[in-house]
Amino acid sequence: MAFLDGEFRSRSNSKLADLEAKFHGVFHEVASRYPEAKINLDITNSYQAYDIDPESETVEIIVRALADIGLEPILKSTGGGSDANVFIEKGIAAIPVGIGVRDFHTTWETAVISEVMLGAQMCERLVISP
Repeated sequence: MAFLDGEFRSRSNSKLADLEAKFHGVFHEVASRYPEAKINLDITNSYQAYDIDPESETVEIIVRALADIGLEPILKSTGGGSDANVFIEKGIAAIPVGIGVRDFHTTWETAVISEVMLGAQMCERLVISP
C-alpha cells in the first residue's frame, strides 16, 4: 500500500485546473496499466487564486493608511494563502498586508515588534480615516 499527499499552488486558477487534469490523467494511466492497483484520488482546492488591481479603491485606502504613518508600500503578488482568499471568494474586497513576521510556518518564525506596532498603527488609520 502506498499513500501520496501533496500540495500545489499557483496564482492562476487555470494553471491549478491544468495541474489537476494532469494528475487525473497520470493516475488514470497508472490504473489502466496496473488493474490490481486500487487508486483513490482526492484533490481538494483549499482556496481560489485571485488578482487585485493595484488601482482599486481597496489598494488606494491601504496605501493612504500606510502613507499616513510614513510608510511606502511595496505591492507584490505572493503564492501563499490567507484569509483574504476566502473573503475574496465571497465577494468581499480584502488584501493581505505584511506585519513584520519572518520565516512563516517554520521553527524560526519570528515577529519584529516594532513592525507589528506599525501594522497596528495602519489598522488604526484604516478605522479612523474617512
